[in-house]
Amino acid sequence: MSKLKYLNVFVAASGATAMAIGIIIGVKGAIAGEGAKSWISGLSLMLGGVGLQTIALDRLLKTQIEEQIDRTLEERLKAKPKACKGCRNFHGIEYGKVKLVCAIHPHGIEGDTCSDHEKFPSTKKLTESN
Repeated sequence: MSKLKYLNVFVAASGATAMAIGIIIGVKGAIAGEGAKSWISGLSLMLGGVGLQTIALDRLLKTQIEEQIDRTLEERLKAKPKACKGCRNFHGIEYGKVKLVCAIHPHGIEGDTCSDHEKFPSTKKLTESN
């Protein structure tokens, strides 16, 4: 687990702790009849705790999603056949257990070269045409 994940877990735990303390203060104040001051203190801690938990869990989920995206991209790059590198027709996604390499050669080609290989247009050509 990365340091950022640990930090998010710590912040979420701190939020839960603040929320629990806020509940205790609010309930104790209500039982003892201390009035609005204890209720406001308790409510403030509860809301602060919920806010911390929300922020931490949001960041934790975003981190996990980014890691899944990175793993998927790495797998796709590793699985790219040599003849397909740099080709704009490459697809490379598995459907079920069948990998669709490209629309022209759905199962790929044998060898290191492809007669249908198309490079991506350079960015200079794209900007010059506008």
